This record gives sequence, structure tokens and C-alpha cells, in this order.
Amino acid sequence: EAVAPVPWVQAAFLVASHTASFLFAHWFFDRLLYRDYEVKQRHIQLLFSLTFTASSSLFELLIATLAGALEPRLCAIAWSVDHWTLIALAYVLLPFCFVWTSVRMMWFGSRRFSALCATTAVPAFWYVVFLSGALLQLDSLEISADLLVARIGV
Repeated sequence: EAVAPVPWVQAAFLVASHTASFLFAHWFFDRLLYRDYEVKQRHIQLLFSLTFTASSSLFELLIATLAGALEPRLCAIAWSVDHWTLIALAYVLLPFCFVWTSVRMMWFGSRRFSALCATTAVPAFWYVVFLSGALLQLDSLEISADLLVARIGV
């Protein structure tokens, strides 16, 4: 049984939509939201833009799925990419950058010490998130998207 090819016009639309959303988020963050505030670190601007893009794209995919506007297989692929992007942001990138930025501001910009603290703090954060799953009776050690989202939601 042959698998139907992905419609290129729809795939190009999703790529263009993600790109436009990212550029809008970056412009909004840089020019409007924090123009008078000291958030000049590039990684914070990029993390905000990436988080906004993945979140708004999930909403866009929900509407497209309900309207039947996109090929279901393409929607599933895009949904999975956006969903795992948000999970990676919530579990790895955002906690690491939070600790790294905080330590750099307090310890006079030491990159090595900041990286050491962030690398040590992220597994501790994972353990706390794992323990919080007990509030929802999540005792499984399985790493699935559903369980990861449920644990971080606590």
C-alpha cells in the first residue's frame, strides 16, 4: 500500500505560517513589549518567539483540523513537531536559560559557573516535576508526550 505524498502547497503554507508567526513574535517582543526594558539578551527574545510560534501554531492546527483545511497526515506531523517543541522548551531550554541568566546576573557574568549551575539545576527540576506527578497519580516512568504535559501542568 503506497503512502500518499504530502501536499506541497499545504506544507509550504505551514512553513510560511510558522515563519511569519516567529517573525511577528520577535518584532512584537523587540519593538513593543519590552522596548523600554532591559531584555536585550538575544536568547530570551528567541525563546519568546519560539514559544509563541509553537503555541499559536497549535491553535492554528486545531482550527485547520476542525475546518478540514489541511491533510490529516500533515496536521499530525506539524502537531507532533509543535507539541514536542513546547515540551523541549518546558523541560530543557526554559529552565536551563532561567538558571543560566539568573546566575550570570548575580555572579558577574561567569559563563562557566552559570553553565555548571544550570546543568545541575535542570535534572533537579526534572525530579521535582516527576514528584509532582504523584498529585495526579502518575506513577509511570514512561516518557510519552501525554505524561510529560500532564506532569508539567501540575
